[in-house]
Amino acid sequence: RKKIEADPKNPMLIKTHWGGGYCFTAEVAQA
Repeated sequence: RKKIEADPKNPMLIKTHWGGGYCFTAEVAQA
């Protein structure tokens, strides 16, 4: 998270699901 987030304390790309793992939450646009 430190490598890809601008502010690791306020994550916008990776959310943590307690007991379940991580979820990628960024918006995806078709190229």
